[in-house]
Amino acid sequence: MKEHVEATPVNNAFFSHTNFTLTSGPGNTESFVQDIATYFVQTWMESQLPNMMKVWQNWSNASSDEKQEYFCYLRDALLSDVKEDDSIRGYTNPEVLTGFRLKDNPETSEGHTKPIGTFTETMLRWLRANFTSQQLLIEPVVPKPSGSGYIDFIEVTGKPNDYLSMSVILWEIKGSDQQASAHNTKICKQLDDYPMRFYAIANYICASYTGNDPALKKFLRDMARLVRNHSPQAHYGVFITHDANVTQSKAIVPNLHKHPKGYSGSQKSHNLVVLLIPDFKTVRLDVWRALYLA
Repeated sequence: MKEHVEATPVNNAFFSHTNFTLTSGPGNTESFVQDIATYFVQTWMESQLPNMMKVWQNWSNASSDEKQEYFCYLRDALLSDVKEDDSIRGYTNPEVLTGFRLKDNPETSEGHTKPIGTFTETMLRWLRANFTSQQLLIEPVVPKPSGSGYIDFIEVTGKPNDYLSMSVILWEIKGSDQQASAHNTKICKQLDDYPMRFYAIANYICASYTGNDPALKKFLRDMARLVRNHSPQAHYGVFITHDANVTQSKAIVPNLHKHPKGYSGSQKSHNLVVLLIPDFKTVRLDVWRALYLA
């Protein structure tokens, strides 16, 4: 799926910054929407493949029970409670089966941000899976609904059986239809909290590892201490998806390299990755429609 985006490194003296832009070739947006919808089913329903893929691809022939199970895998990630006075419209609308419906309006006073967060996290997984050659381990292995207080995405990279080549990247993820810099303060606060929050997660990752790479096992055992001590093997990443058509009035996390507080890493230790999608909300809604969510 690399053909959907082009990567552009941005000159920055303090941290690595890469912009990924959705290309404008004939039919690319439509192809991107279909491929990302497929990726949603593959990642959010991995334990039930290929059954759920068959349900999605043969929707008109699927049973009511199959459709309800399909929606259940996306409920916590994308859907909100239906109010008592909401009308039910159309069989494919998820509230018919589950009592929930899609609400993707992050800029409104109600602040329905769950879908945009879910979309953005899935995009980071998609980009890293396609553009990272030395990915040794990720956590969570499959996506989890946002709002749990968890570090958004954890990635161990390096060469097998080579402890010194290994590093851990702790990712903070945000999406915006308007000014992405509105997230700057919250991102910095989250990164400052990562070293202490990481201990319980690192403990779980190490205890769950069943592979036979002794160097990786040792690295997993050392990870929490490496992060707390600001080791060069502890890296931080911020991933932002925003509308390429919206002119950004301020820089996105210009002081990224100063967080967590006390970290004095090199340019290679911090990463800002931006995915620019023209008409981001429209493209996002097209993906939801492709998933029968709207």
